Amino acid sequence: MLFEDEALVKFHPQLSRVWSKIGERREIATVDDHGKCAVFGSVNPFSGEVFHTYGNTINQTIFLTHLNQITERYPENCVILVLDNCKSHFTIKVQKFLEANKKLFLLFLPPYSPDFNVIERLWQRIRKSVTNNFLFRNLDEVKLAVSQYLEFVSSDEIKNLCMI
Repeated sequence: MLFEDEALVKFHPQLSRVWSKIGERREIATVDDHGKCAVFGSVNPFSGEVFHTYGNTINQTIFLTHLNQITERYPENCVILVLDNCKSHFTIKVQKFLEANKKLFLLFLPPYSPDFNVIERLWQRIRKSVTNNFLFRNLDEVKLAVSQYLEFVSSDEIKNLCMI
């Protein structure tokens, strides 16, 4: 069983609360560029395994690429993919992909229920630990920071974060 979701990672720093000395204010540099990229991610909450795919936007093409990664990663196993009701999940091309890959099943969450998707907690942690209050020079740096976080975070931490 895997939990899948998409997140937009922004080049422009998202400001959040930080600790500072009384009377001092932390300054975060910003730029006028509001570029962003989409991250399609899947997590196995039982093993702590995470993998992801980058795209320019959230669309069926990148979603199909991500589904293909899943089928390549688990060629012999039946996979139940728990996901939200994003419109890119319901296209004809996705339906054809599922017909061709009988071991992959999509289980849709009720509408407007992100709390049921455990990967949402991982996106929150990434924003808090990696992207909030930090100015990157370009989108490639943002992608690299997110990839490094996902590569080096322990599977036990992922399992604890995604505890069902």
